[in-house]
Amino acid sequence: MAEFSSLFDYREHLRELYKLIRPKFRFNANSKEEFEDWQLSFRLKLKEILGLINMEDDLKEHTPRAERFDIVEIGDYIRERWYIWVEPTVPLPLWLLMPKKAKAPLPLVLTPHGHNHPDIYVGIARNENERKAILEGERDIRASCL
Repeated sequence: MAEFSSLFDYREHLRELYKLIRPKFRFNANSKEEFEDWQLSFRLKLKEILGLINMEDDLKEHTPRAERFDIVEIGDYIRERWYIWVEPTVPLPLWLLMPKKAKAPLPLVLTPHGHNHPDIYVGIARNENERKAILEGERDIRASCL
């Protein structure tokens, strides 16, 4: 009896299945108008899939607000801690670092903090493990931004 692995090749099976699929949003525009039509329908479907339409509906009465909680002068820059309420009960923390002696206008640099506590990205460690993570992972953005 033949080995199962020699009878069934899942890669080949998937290749054949994919040949049968006709993606609804396959891009094949030949004019600006066709592109704009494709873009509009794609964006609407993407918003639906991501749940953004539901979020817009759920949050239609909410106006985001920002509040500064802390401001500290540190050497040649000012560090501010802010929160933006992106939903009524969801504060989004952010740090604003501004050089004291810089000519305006300055570029804005956004650095998403990932899954760590956001304070470590501005050099604030709450314990020894965070201090090590800052050094070993090069997570302190102050050196690259200021």
